[in-house]
Amino acid sequence: MKKRIFAFLLVLFVFAPAFSAAAHANPVSVTIDGAAVTFPDASPAIIDGRTLVPVRAVFEALGFAVQWNGETQTATISKDGDIIIITIGSAVFTTNGAAHALDVPAQIIGGSTMVPIRLPLESVGFAVDWVAATQTVTIETPAVLLDPILDPIPNRRLTEAEIASWINSYNQSGGHLEFELEVIRLVNIEREAAGVAPLVINNSAMMAARFKAQSMVHLGYFSHTSPVYGSFHIIGRDVFNISIGGENLASGQRTPAEVVNGWMNSPGHRENILMPGFREIGVGFYENRWVQKFIW
Repeated sequence: MKKRIFAFLLVLFVFAPAFSAAAHANPVSVTIDGAAVTFPDASPAIIDGRTLVPVRAVFEALGFAVQWNGETQTATISKDGDIIIITIGSAVFTTNGAAHALDVPAQIIGGSTMVPIRLPLESVGFAVDWVAATQTVTIETPAVLLDPILDPIPNRRLTEAEIASWINSYNQSGGHLEFELEVIRLVNIEREAAGVAPLVINNSAMMAARFKAQSMVHLGYFSHTSPVYGSFHIIGRDVFNISIGGENLASGQRTPAEVVNGWMNSPGHRENILMPGFREIGVGFYENRWVQKFIW
């Protein structure tokens, strides 16, 4: 069986203006969370204003497996259940079955497979930028989320002792998650832009939101109405002794920016976020379930 080696390159159709030929004098570098990527074969280069980056070196440095099918002219890049499929000649790539448009069609140039790099990486949660001063492509990995080890939510009302145990586990696991705090920051940016006072973190609402997110996972539902407690108001009242004025839910979004953007593009969710009467907020994240709790 003949073996073929393809240097997989991604075209980074980045945010910089067209470069002159003089730009080729300085080497292009790529960093992942500040660490330089080593390119044993092809090196990154700027051609006609586009930065070409070897796919295999970058994605394998990120822990992805990269496979090439010469018959279908398809590159398959996979990790932890995420699968990116890029086909030569197509201006569309897929991530986990969802289609996304490319800035330019995937193509083979000089025997190398080339596609825009930014969009495929962003589709699986990475942040990509271009630093013109140093001619560096910077890639930042998503925050690693470790769900706190909390007692499983049973399909019944918790006793007072169980509530105390849950709260203790919440606090011992570190309390508020970075993702949860980032959602609040982004929400307050939206409120400021709308001329509305920012929301203040309510610790009990934070716990109520996480409890709701966790219970939706453990009890297998996605609704404002809990199969155990009923209306979302009741969880706040009976479990955390607070009065909840509104609730937003979401599922599957990868980042705080993605979930806030989705809520802001939904009239009902947007109304809650920008409600002038709300003064406090709690946000919960658990296994890609997102919950906002609003307090008057």
